[in-house]
Order: sequence, then structure tokens, then C-alpha cells
Amino acid sequence: FHVRLVAATDPTPDGDIIPTFAIQGVLTFGDARELSIGYDLLTIIPGYYHFVADFREADLTFGNLASLLNGSDPAPALPAVFSVLNQFEFKTWEIYIAASGFSVANVVISVGTKQPWELLPNHLLDLNLDYLTLNVQNTGKLAVYCDVQATFTLKQQEVPAVIMLRASYPGFKFSGKLVSGY
Repeated sequence: FHVRLVAATDPTPDGDIIPTFAIQGVLTFGDARELSIGYDLLTIIPGYYHFVADFREADLTFGNLASLLNGSDPAPALPAVFSVLNQFEFKTWEIYIAASGFSVANVVISVGTKQPWELLPNHLLDLNLDYLTLNVQNTGKLAVYCDVQATFTLKQQEVPAVIMLRASYPGFKFSGKLVSGY
């Protein structure tokens, strides 16, 4: 375990840049995998503490989490259809704690796939779940928000065709676009 100060930028799928400035506690486990949990120094919301965990360095899948919790790999005991659990990984986690009373005001969890799913043989058509984000807020009234982004890649002779789809709740917004640059 060690503590570090992090100043970095992270590009979004849209090409936007998200800055990060945080004090992190880093737990090293397994094959030098790191789990970072930190206090966000950029997103200051009066009356709340904002903690952020970045699981991307940890390569933490649902199967890994079950193994960490009970000490065994659940995959052999599950039907083959559940092998998909090891394809989902935790990406980020955020929690906002109210300074008065130290109650949880907001929890945000983001998951996605480690690698694209092969929908058609020879990777003719692949699907990647870029992220599925669940945001539960409890600031006087319980509210739930959900965002999902998926990318379909159709292999072609020259350049693959990439379609990015997004959906969000509430509001039932849905959008899609062809992505260039692949």
C-alpha cells in the first residue's frame, strides 16, 4: 500500500479531455495489479466529500471480485452462459459523502467489457460495451440515472465501419453515429 498525488488527463471516446487531480491510496495485489482509491481535489462540492476509484489498472472483473470475496473462482460452478462475467470489468466508482452526518449522497459505478464480443464469426461483427454507468443519488429524494455506450465494429476490406450508440435514462435519449478514424 502506498499514497500518491496524481495529476493526469484522460481522453473520453468523444475526444474530450478530463483532468484528474487527486490524492490516492494504492493497493497492490495479485500480479502487480493496482487498485486506486482517492479523494478528488478538482471536483469540490461544498458540503460533500468526493472519493473516486479507478479500477482500470486493477483489471477487476466480476469473476475476480467474486473470487476476492469468497476465495474461489465461481466460473467452474456456473453454466457456460455465465462465462461472460469475466468479460465485464469495473472501470470507475465514485461516492459522495455528505459532510454533515456522513451519509452517502451519491454513488456512481461504471462497468464495461474487457474486449469486444464476437457476434459474427471471424470478428466480422464485434460489440464492445464501452461503459454502462449507474448513478444513484440520495440528496433528499432518491434518483437513478443510467448511461450506456456501445460500439459495433463491422470488419471490411479497407477500413472497418464503426457505429457508436448511446442511450440514457431518465429522458430515454438515444443517439448513434459513424465513428471516423479507424
